[in-house]
Amino acid sequence: MALRGQSKLSRHAVRLIAPGILLLIGSLVFACLVTVTIPRSTGIDDDVLRFPDPVDSARGPLNTASLIIVRPQIPDTEVGQYHVDPSKFSEQPDVFTSHQILDNFETTNIRLASQDSGQIKEVPSSHFNLDQPPLHDAQFKPMQAILFARKITRPYFSRHHHQEPNPTTPEHIKSLLNGWCAFTETHKMHWWIAHDQLVGWFWNARLPPWSTYLSVQMSVRQLLKLQQHNGTLIAGRFRVYMNPAFMIRAHDAANPIDARFFDILTGYMIEVEGMSIVHGGGARVHSKDGTSHALDDLMPLHETYLDGVMVWRPRAAMKILAEAYGEEILYETKQRVGVVDYEWTSGKNAWVKND
Repeated sequence: MALRGQSKLSRHAVRLIAPGILLLIGSLVFACLVTVTIPRSTGIDDDVLRFPDPVDSARGPLNTASLIIVRPQIPDTEVGQYHVDPSKFSEQPDVFTSHQILDNFETTNIRLASQDSGQIKEVPSSHFNLDQPPLHDAQFKPMQAILFARKITRPYFSRHHHQEPNPTTPEHIKSLLNGWCAFTETHKMHWWIAHDQLVGWFWNARLPPWSTYLSVQMSVRQLLKLQQHNGTLIAGRFRVYMNPAFMIRAHDAANPIDARFFDILTGYMIEVEGMSIVHGGGARVHSKDGTSHALDDLMPLHETYLDGVMVWRPRAAMKILAEAYGEEILYETKQRVGVVDYEWTSGKNAWVKND
């Protein structure tokens, strides 16, 4: 009788306890699912975490001396901004040989200075070094990013082919530039215009009519700040995509673009190139497509206007353009872009497409 009563008591206790146990098990399962599905703010594809072994069997041990980013405990350097007379930082004629440039050099310098706001800023050379101070991003692991990048054997970004702009392109490109300026200003990122946008600025402070994407450059220090926003949707319209290979700063023909800033509503984008001082590079900074500039030609950056949008441009803009495209880019009034011809019309102060 006593045993039978105990059995009834046990069954009653089980009925009382069972729901609590089931609830506890359910809570644990739900917690596990949440842990798995919540994305981590790594700034790099999660596949990074699958390459913990520092030895690549195909390539041998990793040469960390030239690749790993060392994080010394030194204070960051603030970028100074101040108002000065832009003429103190103007270019010098002795680097040019074409009489078309030299005959009008002073007039051109005055015209270019009139396009600037008069404000400049100096990005320290330390921002271009591979040794950078901490960036308060515990989830980002430089060594794992490098290991992952070394696995990439093809271009991470598809190659951008030039396409002919349509009537809405200039408006969309300008909206893209405004979005980028607002984003980088909010997060205190330092950058400057490059390539076609610098050409357009030189001629008439306008975006060239053949632009279907934008090009900007920044230091590796700023790339590390930008990667903290990798995959982030900005203002419901723009998105940052980092190339995982941005941690490797050697010349890389397959992956010369370090990041892209997309307008997901229109499909237009900004290509971001990082600039760094590589080993043995002296006082020159290099991008991964082989472009290099003297740091003194870039700095100090000048605040200027491009299509009415406030941007930053390198100090020696004419010299940089001449090095990249030849001196004729500064005076030749006919340009072929892709299969389309453009001609500079002084009366309209604009590039006009030849029909």
